[in-house]
Amino acid sequence: MAEQRLPHDWEGRQIEASIVAATTNKRGLPIGLTAAICVGTLDRATDLGIVASLRYAYEYGQEYGLKEDEEPISVFYPWSSVVWIRLAGEG
Repeated sequence: MAEQRLPHDWEGRQIEASIVAATTNKRGLPIGLTAAICVGTLDRATDLGIVASLRYAYEYGQEYGLKEDEEPISVFYPWSSVVWIRLAGEG
């Protein structure tokens, strides 16, 4: 992704993103990949990927991830795992 196309001005704002994640079986072993819809704060965007604090994630209408009283932590997502990203509420 070209440097001028990165959403630097979105840093600190609420975003929605589709993130590729591993799905697991009941034992916690990976069985495949899926793209989940995540909502949270974009902490930083670079040419390597994004750092985001994501609170909620949805997959096929099912909510999973952190509970309301848990604070999200910053996680790095390489661009290869980001399907799309937009400002929250603009889609």
